[in-house]
Amino acid sequence: MDNPEVKDEATRIRQEILITAYDLAETKYYGYVTGLFRDDPEFQRHLDRLLGPDLEPVLMVIYALGSPELNHNSQYQLALAILLKRDFPDRIGDIELYDPVFSPADLLALEMLGLRVLPANEHFRRPADKPTLFFLPYANIWHVGNLLEANWCASRSNRMMIFSSSMYPRNPDPELADRCWHQRVYTGILSKYARRFDIPTDFHGYHHNVFGHLSFNFFDVDPNVDLESLLP
Repeated sequence: MDNPEVKDEATRIRQEILITAYDLAETKYYGYVTGLFRDDPEFQRHLDRLLGPDLEPVLMVIYALGSPELNHNSQYQLALAILLKRDFPDRIGDIELYDPVFSPADLLALEMLGLRVLPANEHFRRPADKPTLFFLPYANIWHVGNLLEANWCASRSNRMMIFSSSMYPRNPDPELADRCWHQRVYTGILSKYARRFDIPTDFHGYHHNVFGHLSFNFFDVDPNVDLESLLP
């Protein structure tokens, strides 16, 4: 981009994200997350199964991040992703992301950080054709429904992990739930094969505001199970 104002703003955004990452790395919240990767045998077992025999690092796909230029919480979410890639390069590979709200300065800042912005809106329908970590910071239950629908077979479900607060909505509005029946159906079926790792946010009150109820979700579906046949 040739606009000097956009370049200056992108530089500022990049610097703020790096400072945020530096601060986040020292928190108990991030320490808990890294503890899952380093010290939790069950988490490691599920992650190794996801990576497969070659232990190829997962591709991280981030949807619904929000604008780092306009939202400080989005900077924290992005800082968390960057730290995981930095600290676990044998587990976390490339990062791709998309949000229609990204500004020109956001796009340039993300490029400066070495991340790949997707050229088009995938509407949360990326098939997990390789081990993929879907990070959905501010996704809603429709978004999750689209993602599950796009991966509604044993092989793809077993190749994805979802890092989100929207897999199992808390106290959903009944009318809203009725309109999102597909997400409830998919999640209800997959819950039989799911293992969820919650991350507490009571280390610091601000962490609850920033990260909500994020959890890692793995799926271990028997290859002989026909998920399509389980749909009503």
